[in-house]
Amino acid sequence: MDIEHEKQRLRALERMTDEILDELVVSDAKLDGAINWGDLGCVEAQLIITAEAAPHYTVVIEEADPYNEELHSYVFDRLLPEFGAVHIRTEW
Repeated sequence: MDIEHEKQRLRALERMTDEILDELVVSDAKLDGAINWGDLGCVEAQLIITAEAAPHYTVVIEEADPYNEELHSYVFDRLLPEFGAVHIRTEW
């Protein structure tokens, strides 16, 4: 595994997630659930490697309900073509 390459991918994943969220904030899309639209943003991208599962990416988005499935699905669908199945985690 090339660590520098993965760091670049993680930075790109953070940027793309923030771009998706920025577009969502100014769009007419109405998502249900509690979201602090003023501070919504990606604070971290992670590469998770465990003994039990294949490596995968996770993004951490702050200022949204941790159980906001609609937001999770929206971001997941937008990231899927570029990064594959990314786990979306939201928190306050």
